[in-house]
Amino acid sequence: MQKIIFTILFIGFLSCSIKAQNNRRYDPNTNPTTTQKQAAIDPIESTMSYLKKELSLDSFQEAAIKIYVKENYEDTDKIRFSDLPDSGKKAQMEKIIKIFDEKVIKILNPDQIKKYEQLQSERTNKKKKNNKKKDKELQE
Repeated sequence: MQKIIFTILFIGFLSCSIKAQNNRRYDPNTNPTTTQKQAAIDPIESTMSYLKKELSLDSFQEAAIKIYVKENYEDTDKIRFSDLPDSGKKAQMEKIIKIFDEKVIKILNPDQIKKYEQLQSERTNKKKKNNKKKDKELQE
């Protein structure tokens, strides 16, 4: 009788420890590789560092463009969370981007304007490529 009780307790203990080990393996809070969370990236700062690097902005241009970028992000957030239909949101976003581009071009020198226009064309080509890829995935 004691052997049976001992065996049942042993099997119960063994199954509990195995279950605990399995839970630990899949718990993201205990896995050392996943506990390191990535720091939140500020989109304004990342945009500014990209533009500063690509366009070789001076301090005046950097300060002015940073203000424009902040305004642009605020305006796009308002549109994104508005009750407009998607087509209306798209039209408003395009309008905001056009205004932003006009403001930026006003304070750039001719060489920077050429580089900025090149960046714009790369951006539109990338969007077109991504849209084609999405359309292709939806059709399949």
